[in-house]
Parts: sequence; structure tokens; C-alpha cells
Amino acid sequence: RKRYEQRASMTSEERDAQARRLGLRTPDEGATTPVWLAASQDASNLRGGFFVDPKVEVRDLYGEGVPMWRTAESAEVVWRF
Repeated sequence: RKRYEQRASMTSEERDAQARRLGLRTPDEGATTPVWLAASQDASNLRGGFFVDPKVEVRDLYGEGVPMWRTAESAEVVWRF
């Protein structure tokens, strides 16, 4: 509850600065990929990909193999959580 109150009292500029310090994206930055996927003619025929940035699929980052964090063991941990 304390963190929620802390964040609620911050201005949007303070939240954006905190996100950058933590290596996270601001809400505007985070919205670019879903907006691109929804509105771009380039993305209109794409199906089933996992995009981290506009035009950058996880497959582009890890090759055709499965990323090391995407295993049956890690999925089991998530489901137990």
C-alpha cells in the first residue's frame, strides 16, 4: 500500500524519470509496439509473434531457437505462482 501511495503522489514526469532510472519504459514508450501492431500496414499480415519493439520480434533477438527463459520448467514455475 505504501508504494501505491508513493506512486500516486508522483507527477507523470517523476514517474517517467523513475522508469528510465530502472531501465523500464514510460507509458508512451510502452504503447508504441501495440499501437504499431494495430495500425501499421507492415504489421497487418503478422500472426503469432512476440514483439518487444516495433518490427523487432523476440525471434530476431534469439534466433529460431527458444529463448532460455521460455522452457517447460519456467512455465511450471509461473503456473505454480
